[in-house]
Amino acid sequence: MPFDPLYKAFINISTTLRYKDIFTLGSDTSQTNTSQDIQKNIDILANTEIIKAISGIEGIIGYISEEEEKLVLFNKDAKEGQIVIFDPLDGSKNVFSDITVGTIYGIYNYNVEKDTIIDIVETGYSIYGPSTLLVRSINNEKVSIFSLNSNNEFDYVSDLST
Repeated sequence: MPFDPLYKAFINISTTLRYKDIFTLGSDTSQTNTSQDIQKNIDILANTEIIKAISGIEGIIGYISEEEEKLVLFNKDAKEGQIVIFDPLDGSKNVFSDITVGTIYGIYNYNVEKDTIIDIVETGYSIYGPSTLLVRSINNEKVSIFSLNSNNEFDYVSDLST
């Protein structure tokens, strides 16, 4: 799968939430995001993890994150490619309560010169809770569910009916 590094980032975020101190992860920082929410430590960690993952994926030229002000391009000379738009950790206020949180993402073909999204490549979310799920749709064709197994790999579970 071409976006395996992104899915690995979801696994790393899940592992962090499972095994690190939720009180430190859920603590406020002195920064706010584009929604004017006070960022939590886990917001910044998840954002960094996803950026690190997508920066190495061929064809990804940039991203838009809820945690940052605007589109960030990895290659200023790129004319066209894919961008990832994401909320690194939706519901991060729930970390203290140990309630399910997740990452929401979309991968889009993007024209830099026209500053235009051409079409959607993939969209989905990963839910971190008692189990970690990855739900994704590729080219608007079907929605598939994967579950994180004990080997830290996503196993296919099923497709959702339309």
